[in-house]
Amino acid sequence: MTLPDNLLPPCAHSRMAHPITLYAEDLAGLQRRWTVPYSPRRREALRNLLDKWSSWIGALDFDSLTLEDCVDASLLHLHLQSQKANLDREQARFAEMEGLLPFAPDFWRILEDHADHRPLDAAAAAALLHACDTQLEALRDDLQRRLEGGERQEVPSPAAACRAARASEALRKELAAWHDFYRGFDPAFDWWVEKPYAALVGRLTAYEQFLRGTVAGMASDDSLPGDPVGRVELTEDLRLALVPYSPEELLQIASDEMAWCRAEMARAAAEMGCADWRDALERVKEAHVAPGEQPGLIRDLAKEAIAFVEERDLVTIPDLARDGWRMAMMPPEKQKVNPFFLGGETIQISYPAAEMDHSDKRMSLRGNNRHFARATVQHELIPGHYLQSFMGSRYRPHRRLF
Repeated sequence: MTLPDNLLPPCAHSRMAHPITLYAEDLAGLQRRWTVPYSPRRREALRNLLDKWSSWIGALDFDSLTLEDCVDASLLHLHLQSQKANLDREQARFAEMEGLLPFAPDFWRILEDHADHRPLDAAAAAALLHACDTQLEALRDDLQRRLEGGERQEVPSPAAACRAARASEALRKELAAWHDFYRGFDPAFDWWVEKPYAALVGRLTAYEQFLRGTVAGMASDDSLPGDPVGRVELTEDLRLALVPYSPEELLQIASDEMAWCRAEMARAAAEMGCADWRDALERVKEAHVAPGEQPGLIRDLAKEAIAFVEERDLVTIPDLARDGWRMAMMPPEKQKVNPFFLGGETIQISYPAAEMDHSDKRMSLRGNNRHFARATVQHELIPGHYLQSFMGSRYRPHRRLF
């Protein structure tokens, strides 16, 4: 292992590093302090921070900055704009589902009183939780009546219902942390709060299932409901990401690229002597190593990728990065969520385990064949995620924020 040259940077290495680090720590501190979902006080605290830093950026003399500092200042400016847009979006989305969460202000009050270190009035807290329970029961009955009466137009959209279910679940988890803080430590809390708390949690859980299943029409195993943002918000996100294309232009580019991919697949299939690309893909999927041999393949593919970039002088790979990565086998349960590889310093390898069903074993073998794995290993290790994180943590780490 050798040390890099020029370990001591010039005095004017980066004037923006300190303010960006300061802002990032302040933001993280506020996010840890204000954890209650959709709370107006949380948005106000965050917006105040964003406004102050936006004013500071606006007053900067960019002509006096180096090119590197101008880049950092521009990145911070875009980040602040993005954060403000997210707060506006959060406020608008809560307004769409506010009728499904009438208990939210009571939750905000009780949770933020606790965060403000105010003394707990156990009897008042019990009364508030009981009132929320009663309110929630009436709300669900009303929604059920509208659905059964064919008043679908009077019921929030499936997207709003799913969003409300997620918000309710997040509030319920915050309430659980509040409950665990006092339970067993405060006799008055145990005497007053335990019963109404248990009743409310049970009703909240059932209400979330009702929103997802009955109102939104989601299957019980559907954990990825759609929540469209619309063209205006999508266009703004593209602008803040410095993508100079409209959504329509991106769709056209995607269509053109897909056509190119299909043509290349047909050409490759012909070169392989296959009838079509589906036949070629089946042959590729069967080109896998035997059970137990996948770590060896990963090792060889990683060495291949390193040799490729070094022989062509494409990127400098520090000695520690070349030898510092590790492997771990991904458990069968995690493979159901991520059937391929995950990376970083440790590459997590998806491949069949002895306890998996036969069909799952075959699926894992075929989905992680030699050819699929080649692209995945490069993506996860070097020159992909691992090398990127390795260098990012050592050079200009203040840019992690972006």
